[in-house]
Order: sequence, then structure tokens, then C-alpha cells
Amino acid sequence: MPLPLVTVFCQLVGISLAKTGLLKMSKQAETKVGQGHRGPSARYAEARHAAYHDAQREFQAALGADIRLTLISAEALRQAASWSSTCSSTKAVYLPGWNREVELRKFRRRPRRVEVAIWYGEALLCGIALGRISDRRVVATIHFLQGNPLADNPISGKVGALATRFLEIYALELGCTYISIEHPVPELIEYYENLGFTNRVVRGRRVIRLTKLLDR
Repeated sequence: MPLPLVTVFCQLVGISLAKTGLLKMSKQAETKVGQGHRGPSARYAEARHAAYHDAQREFQAALGADIRLTLISAEALRQAASWSSTCSSTKAVYLPGWNREVELRKFRRRPRRVEVAIWYGEALLCGIALGRISDRRVVATIHFLQGNPLADNPISGKVGALATRFLEIYALELGCTYISIEHPVPELIEYYENLGFTNRVVRGRRVIRLTKLLDR
């Protein structure tokens, strides 16, 4: 059975679970989403911001660093746009073939979305991710994920672990059963599998999705 993602995350960053003091998963908030008279946008926004808070606290404890999680702001888009022109050729394979501004507008039409910007301190963007929650809140999926490829990224190599851990916390807030990575970069499949995404969905010879059953 795959290790819980919080365990894998702590192992990757070299921190013991005991040291973090965060052995338990973020509380499930199935009662949060779906109750009350607020609209779906407000309910999903509340769950998303609760996940920002819980994941941010966990990351700060695990890494001993000022990690912040927010929506994808105009400043985040500006910094991400600069990555393509300044990253080294060895990391070009990891650059996304998607228009961040266009995709963000599309995803924001849906209350059930995954959206996160990962910051180091107040000003340095380290990664962004976009995705969706399925209609019945069965699966939470990251469709687009990009880490800062520049040399000044202090959490280089850990952005994928942080983004997928946030996805897990958010999915548990919503009562989802699975989390997944859509169309993973082939060079990163083994990396994601080490994070617990061990179920491959294959079309022809291509892996189109990696999924993980949540331990609830």
C-alpha cells in the first residue's frame, strides 16, 4: 500500500513526521461543502482557503521556511511569464505548453477548481497549479503544474511534492476519494509515482493520467 502523501512529502524534504507535529491529515470538511445557504462559489472558496492555511502551516513546519499559498494573482502570472525566457535549456522540457492567462480565465468559470500559487517569502513565486474537482467531488485533479525553473528557486525539486500535497489536503476538505495528475510530463512520471500516484491510466502507449486513492 502506498505511503500517505504527507509521509512521502516529509521524507522527500528530509523532515521527520514527529518534528512537524502534523501527523494527522487535514480534517475532512464534507460538512463544510454542501451545507448552508451560500452559493457553490463561496463554499468552494472557503474550502480552498482552508486548504491554503492547513498546507501552508504544514509546509512551514516541515521546511522551516516562509512558504505561502495563495490564488494565482497578476503578479504570479507576471513572474511565471518570465520563466520561459530565462530558464536553462536543460529545463526546457518541463516548460508548459499552455497559456497561463487563458487557462486561468477558463478555470475560474468553475467554482469547483484547483488553483494555487506557491510563494517563498513575500515576493518569490516558486510554482503554480490549476485543476478541477469532479461534479460529484469524487476526484480532484491537477491539469496544469509548473515550478519555477530558475536557479534562485529555494525549493527547487520540491514544488511537485508541495502542489500535490496541497491537492490532497484540498481534496480531503471536499470529501473526494481520489486525486490525480492529468497528462503528466513523461520525464516526471516516476517522480509522481514516488509521491503515491501509482495507478496509471494509459491510452495506447501514453500515460494520460496518474491517480492516487486517498487514505481517509
